[in-house]
Amino acid sequence: PAAAAAVCVCAFLAAAAVVQQSYWRDSETLWGRVLALDPGSSTGWFKLGLVRIRQGRTAEAAEFFSRALASDSGCLEFLSRFERGVEPAQTRRGLESRPVCRKALSDLGTTQAQRGEFLQARRLLSLALAVDPEDAAARRNLARLADQPR
Repeated sequence: PAAAAAVCVCAFLAAAAVVQQSYWRDSETLWGRVLALDPGSSTGWFKLGLVRIRQGRTAEAAEFFSRALASDSGCLEFLSRFERGVEPAQTRRGLESRPVCRKALSDLGTTQAQRGEFLQARRLLSLALAVDPEDAAARRNLARLADQPR
């Protein structure tokens, strides 16, 4: 009986492993699964936004980066404080522990620029740089906007 039970357990675990393996097929499937299990995952929305960027689907990417920011209430609170100029040093420290928030802000600004929404892109990229002065991509993308209409 013990051997039969062990065989059943092994068969069950093998079947479960095959199912789990299917979720790791590609990034889109993996992060889609994360969001199916936790629709409030800021990391899931952010990573799926990166997938959409690679696919050239910037409108969807922008939406997913927006959802990543909105899914993290702490991120929104810190960004709101930062935009109001309240405790900038403390706000920066608070955002240090939120890399998804900082990166989603920069990537959302970049996608807005790609979509021709230059005013919004400038605002987001400026905020991304204010929050993270070391963000080279945000600095580069903001410089590219210098020639664009205001």
